[in-house]
Amino acid sequence: MQVRRCLVGISLAAMFTVSGSFGIAADMVQVAFPPKYAPAPDMDQPNSGAPTVGGLRIVVDFAAILHVEGGMSVIAVGNPAIADANLVNRSTMIVTGHLAGTTNVLALDDAGHVLADVLVRVSAQKPGMVTVRRGTQVEVHSCITGLCEVGPNDALSPAAPLAAAAGS
Repeated sequence: MQVRRCLVGISLAAMFTVSGSFGIAADMVQVAFPPKYAPAPDMDQPNSGAPTVGGLRIVVDFAAILHVEGGMSVIAVGNPAIADANLVNRSTMIVTGHLAGTTNVLALDDAGHVLADVLVRVSAQKPGMVTVRRGTQVEVHSCITGLCEVGPNDALSPAAPLAAAAGS
């Protein structure tokens, strides 16, 4: 089993492979999966018919690194409004949480065979983070140090692209 913990800038990165267990520590995420292709505990199963690799839990506006063996060439996200995935190379993708909810990410090889079907649960921001929404305007405040500071809203706001498209 391979488990790594790391904190990258303001993004919490969880690195894992296709075998192990799942757990969350205070400010770090430790992720690994049950034995290969075992269903994720306490999570709904995806309907793709693909082998379920496990579950990934991330926080809104945070990212996790996912390693899948077998040579990925295509990835697909069930609901891109909840999470987004980007292929880094043939064995690594980065999954970013946008809105609270549950979706799945499929990894396919060159022949179109499903290598992995990963359930992704995105939860609200962690304690100390406050989001204020006024119509299409979104402000994210970091209140971790006892003093609330406004974050870079364009980078932290899941509604920023919608507001820009609406001409706000």
